[in-house]
Amino acid sequence: MTTTTLPPLAFGTWMRHDIVMAHIDDIAPTSIVELGIGKGAMSARMSSKVDRFVGVEPDPESREIAAAVVESGEVIGSLDELDDESFDLLCAFEVLEHIEDDRTALMEWLRVVQPGGYVMVSVPAFQSRFGPFDDAVGHYRRYDPEHLQALLTDCGLRLESMSVNGAPMGFASEFVKNRMARRWNDDAERSKEDRSLASGRVVQPSGQGKLIEYGSLPFRHIQKLFPNSGTGLLALAQKAE
Repeated sequence: MTTTTLPPLAFGTWMRHDIVMAHIDDIAPTSIVELGIGKGAMSARMSSKVDRFVGVEPDPESREIAAAVVESGEVIGSLDELDDESFDLLCAFEVLEHIEDDRTALMEWLRVVQPGGYVMVSVPAFQSRFGPFDDAVGHYRRYDPEHLQALLTDCGLRLESMSVNGAPMGFASEFVKNRMARRWNDDAERSKEDRSLASGRVVQPSGQGKLIEYGSLPFRHIQKLFPNSGTGLLALAQKAE
C-alpha cells in the first residue's frame, strides 16, 4: 500500500488478526477473495500479501469506503461479477451467521475456490451466547465448534484448523455491545437484511486505530492461555484437489 496509515480494526478483529495472518503465511496463496469486507480494514492488510486480491461487499456505502483503502486489489459488489475466476484462498469473516441458508451459501462460494484451495471463515462462537447485539446486526445464529465443523465437512471441505479466540476480554466487549444494542430503538423496524448490510459500518471503528491496536496487544497474547474459550471461532478448511 502507498498510504501511510491503515484503516482501523475493531477490537474483535484484532483478536483474530494474528491467527489469520499466520494461516496466510503458512498457505502462501497468490490470490485471495474476501467476502463481506465491510469498510475494507482487514482487506487492506491482506491484499498486500498476494498478487491478486478481490473484496466483495454488497453494501454500497461500505463498498465505496473499502474501494478507497484497498489499494492493492479490487472491490466489487457481488460474487457473480467474478465469472469463472478461481482463487487460492477464500475468506469470510463474520459473514456466515448473517445468511439464513449457510450451507447453500458456502457451496456457492466454493465455485470460486480452485481445487486444493482453502476457505477461512470466522463466526461468533457458541449459540448459547446469542444476545441483543447478534439480533441488532442481523445474525441468524452463532456457531458451536462441532456445528461449524459439520457444516464445512458437509460441503466437502477438509478441516485443517479450528480455534476459539477472544477470552477473556472478548466477554467484556460482548457485554458492552449487548448493552448498547438494547438502546437501539429502530431494530424492530429494520429487516434482518438491512441490519446485516449495515453491520460492516457499525462494527468497524472510524478512528482511534492505534489506541485499539495497542490496547488489544496484551489480550492477543493472553487469549492463548484460554484455547477453548472466547467469543469468536476461526476455521481453516481445504477444498478437495
